[in-house]
Amino acid sequence: MERLVVIGGDAAGLSAAAQARRLRDAGELDIVVLEQGPEISYSACGIPYWIGGSSRTGTSCWRAPPPTSPRRTS
Repeated sequence: MERLVVIGGDAAGLSAAAQARRLRDAGELDIVVLEQGPEISYSACGIPYWIGGSSRTGTSCWRAPPPTSPRRTS
């Protein structure tokens, strides 16, 4: 099986991972996303609403929470 390593869990990185998944089944391609921060893919366009107080927490700007799967170190 081939492996795709995406560096960066922002919108561009996750868009690339999603496109790769649409083109190749899980049995054909293993996709790994590396992100140094605790969250992935926040909505930059939602930040003004958060700062302006329309959103109580920054979590409403996140596209998805980080996966709960075990982290691999090797």
